[in-house]
Amino acid sequence: MGLEEARTLRAELENRYEDDDMYWRRHSKIDWIREGDRNTKIFQAKAYSRKRFNRVDKIRDNLGQWKERDEDIEHIILRYFEDSFQSCAPDENEIDEVLANIETRVTGNASQTLSLPFTTEEVTRDISQMATLKSPGPDSLLISQIGSLHPSRGLRQGDPLSPYLFICCTEALIAMISNAVDRGDMQGVKVAPSAPVVSNLCFVDDTLIFNHATEGYAQNLKNILNQYARVSGQEINLDKSTLMFSPSTHQSRRDAIYNILGFKIVDRHEIYLGMPASMGKTRNEVFSYLLERVRTRIKGWEEKFLSKAGKEVLIKAVLQAIPSYIMSCFLLPLGLLKEIESTIKRFWWSNGNTKSMAWKSWREMCKPKNVGGMGFRDMESLNIAVLTKQAWRLLSCPNLLSRILQAKYYPHGHLFSTGVGNRPSATWRSIWNVLPHLRAGLIKRIGNGEDTALWADPWLKDGGKFNIITKRPPDSRDNEFELENVVASADSTKNLHFHLAVVLERFTNQRGIVSPENYSLSDM
Repeated sequence: MGLEEARTLRAELENRYEDDDMYWRRHSKIDWIREGDRNTKIFQAKAYSRKRFNRVDKIRDNLGQWKERDEDIEHIILRYFEDSFQSCAPDENEIDEVLANIETRVTGNASQTLSLPFTTEEVTRDISQMATLKSPGPDSLLISQIGSLHPSRGLRQGDPLSPYLFICCTEALIAMISNAVDRGDMQGVKVAPSAPVVSNLCFVDDTLIFNHATEGYAQNLKNILNQYARVSGQEINLDKSTLMFSPSTHQSRRDAIYNILGFKIVDRHEIYLGMPASMGKTRNEVFSYLLERVRTRIKGWEEKFLSKAGKEVLIKAVLQAIPSYIMSCFLLPLGLLKEIESTIKRFWWSNGNTKSMAWKSWREMCKPKNVGGMGFRDMESLNIAVLTKQAWRLLSCPNLLSRILQAKYYPHGHLFSTGVGNRPSATWRSIWNVLPHLRAGLIKRIGNGEDTALWADPWLKDGGKFNIITKRPPDSRDNEFELENVVASADSTKNLHFHLAVVLERFTNQRGIVSPENYSLSDM
């Protein structure tokens, strides 16, 4: 054999090895193997494992009977996917009727931009972002050794357009319900006379619909859902849809509405989106699942001999993140927070399943690393901080929630001047309890001084004290000391210029007055 022939055969053998590695790598679906790695035993073992896991030995039909013959399994699978992915062929007039409910939001210029043809650069960029070992395949659903189905509706799993199309479809449903409320075909709920009407709320892929419990309104809702299902192809899942009535709804009316809609009736939802849907008298019992969740995570780690660095990452990224979502809506019981911290502390100082002495207090461990701590979060401070942020959003970013809370708890006042109210919700009580923390760090930005009280409101910035320390005259009237009575103007540099005569009159012989020449004050 000549040298050139040997090189040719070696190159051909290398190509065969490459093809074999690529085949098993693709079938193993392993993404963590580095480019160029050759370990076909790993690929083959993973591929065989996936094949065993995906193999269907028997399947149950619509009548609940198990089928084991290959022909029966093939027929059941094909029938299922045909029912799921075949289009219901909606009427075009009905599609136009549904789309007429949606308000136009895309302007003419934006519509023209979206309608432009794809450029070579855009296609190249998108293709280069695809995984190297994945491909969309043909536009059909392939079932190995069973058959082929060409779907006429639905999206491939992982399709990047799926979330956007889902939002577009849901937008149509929301518009249909809102227009029905405007026409009087449905009636939403109001928590207070001045509160906005709420007819629907959407969270991820869940939709909450609020309606008065009458047979007529229920039938109108049924018609809307049926029309939406025919046009969008999204069937209503009766097994996952529920009805919840107010306690005052009579049983006969509940039964009549159930017969119309077909949703199962529940007394209440215990947990919704990871949160308690209703609060009982004992908050420790309501939120005890947070502690159990922390303990369950730790129990799975105790058998592993983790280093301190590994424990630090798990505590910060996992354990202390478990209650953070609930903390943003509720002020958790202090005893529960302390118990969560104690559980985390025992995990930090333990050695596997063996308990060990805590060589430093948890308060010290929560300090930043540059002052000798580990940077862990103090749970009570975190709870107050995230709730205070929610209270700040009520002031700075008005939305549906802020409008509802204002209408119910302070319709004619201000957030800081209101009380906790009568029978407050757990969320409002939690926000109200942290208002002093928010107020302690706020300073009013002065415009014309109309809604700022000279003594009561924080509006100074010098010296770290935001309120006037001068003692208020006992014979003064409330409206006499509004800031607008002493402010002359505010220039472009945000300096306040005062009526000097008025200031001298108000503050003569009062404590805390500095030189009267200082009549200009920088605004925050």
